[in-house]
Amino acid sequence: MVRFKGLTFLIVAITSLKSLNYYGSNGIIIEQHETAMTAKGSQMRADDTLLLSIKDYKVVSLEEHVLDIEVINNQLVDLIKNVKYTIIKIELPEGNRIAKGNDLLSSSIPKACDYFYPLVKGYVSFVNNRINFRKVPGKIT
Repeated sequence: MVRFKGLTFLIVAITSLKSLNYYGSNGIIIEQHETAMTAKGSQMRADDTLLLSIKDYKVVSLEEHVLDIEVINNQLVDLIKNVKYTIIKIELPEGNRIAKGNDLLSSSIPKACDYFYPLVKGYVSFVNNRINFRKVPGKIT
C-alpha cells in the first residue's frame, strides 16, 4: 500500500512538472515567436501571423471597401498555400494594416482589424496568387 501511494505521488509530481514546463510557472502558455527572413528580405513569424511587405505583392484593385493583391514573392506563395494563418499584417504606403481570416461560412466579421479575408478550412482563400481583402465596415483607415 505504501508503494502504491509513493508511486501515485511520483506520477502526479512528474505530470505537474511537465505541465509547468509547457504552460510556464503561471499556468499560461508561453508562445515562442520564431522569425525567418525570405530571400527578398521580408520578415515572417512562424506562428499564426504573416507579414506582407510592399515588395512581396502588387495591388490588383483598390476600391473603397476592397483590396485585391497578387503575391509575387514565390516563397510567400508556398507558405500561404501550406500554412494556416489567421492574421496577415499588410505593409501599405500609408501604414501597416491588420487583416484577420474569416471562415467563408461565417456571418460575423472579425474584431480589432482593418481588413478581413476568406478562409477555406483554415487556409487563406488564395486563387491565382491573389488575396481578396474586405475593409471592416465602420473602420476609418
